[in-house]
Amino acid sequence: MRHESIRYYQKHAPDVVRTMPSFALWRDPVERFLSSYDFIRNGGGSHVSLHPGFAERYADLTTLDRMIEYVEGATSIYQLDHVLRPQHWYLTDRHGDVAVKMLFDLKDIDRIYPFVPGLPAGKIKKINTTQRFTTDLRPLQKEKIMDLYKEDYKIRNSIAQIGTLSEKSRSPQKISVKRSTVPAFSPALTSSL
Repeated sequence: MRHESIRYYQKHAPDVVRTMPSFALWRDPVERFLSSYDFIRNGGGSHVSLHPGFAERYADLTTLDRMIEYVEGATSIYQLDHVLRPQHWYLTDRHGDVAVKMLFDLKDIDRIYPFVPGLPAGKIKKINTTQRFTTDLRPLQKEKIMDLYKEDYKIRNSIAQIGTLSEKSRSPQKISVKRSTVPAFSPALTSSL
């Protein structure tokens, strides 16, 4: 599995996007940021290492505050490793609409199998786990992270509520949610692939 945006697939594999049931998992941005921080501080996870270029770039980011400041100061999405890029960057088309057909909360990962053809029922094995040590943060840190990833919170409204989906809605459907522009990352959303 690669970290590519839906725009990448729309440009390079449009037939796949039109015919396959695309889906994505949404993770609470604060929890995701803390996990990403631990991933970076560990040099990677159990199966994937942090890219050497990013490892060198992030070497001085030894505190959560420094990591937050680094993301705040990023002028291009490409200055951030995939784990720090906003989720909406992967999920939206060039117009800012959510372009995957189904969006699920990561907490529901073991219950998505009826909606994803070919996915067997049962617990989904977690790979590339990260040794966690950062679980607490100050209120101001949380506020800053939530502000950095505010567009990710907006797409949360597109998440399929598994318990409320009918048989009819189990077939892939496009979710269209307009989002506002984000000054810090707008150039990356409109740059060519």
